[in-house]
Amino acid sequence: MGTSVISSNEHASVAVCICTYQRHEGLQRLLSALDGQQFRLSTQPSIRVIVVDNSPAGDAQSLVQSHQGRWPLLYLQESRKGISHARNTGLSAVAQDTDFVAMIDDDVTPANDWLDHLLDAQARSGADIVIGPTAPEFPAGTPPWISSSEFFLKPQNQAQL
Repeated sequence: MGTSVISSNEHASVAVCICTYQRHEGLQRLLSALDGQQFRLSTQPSIRVIVVDNSPAGDAQSLVQSHQGRWPLLYLQESRKGISHARNTGLSAVAQDTDFVAMIDDDVTPANDWLDHLLDAQARSGADIVIGPTAPEFPAGTPPWISSSEFFLKPQNQAQL
């Protein structure tokens, strides 16, 4: 997995790594949104979804295994607490010949052209890292001091690449 620039005419491979922790509704919503990804700006890539369950009980396993989605899906469990451990476990499962890695968490639902825009921005800029805006979806019962905080928001009005 080295640095590479893929033009919009080439067929890229993408590993989408999802970190999850006891948010089954969010994970189900996210997996469904990934199944609905559309590609208009770039050629549809080969996609593999890697779900890393950071719950010691592995409680997302049945949800992931029962999901009949559009893309190949790999379930991993990381019992060490912390998102850094979960992300590293996901990255360790990415195939060597993968062109790009996209990271997303279970509290976000991407737009249907999320991955298309990321790939297009990378192809146009040649950047090693590209990001896009996301808005978290908090589950019912989330304390107001968390859901009303802007800590989890990424700027929506950044300059376009």
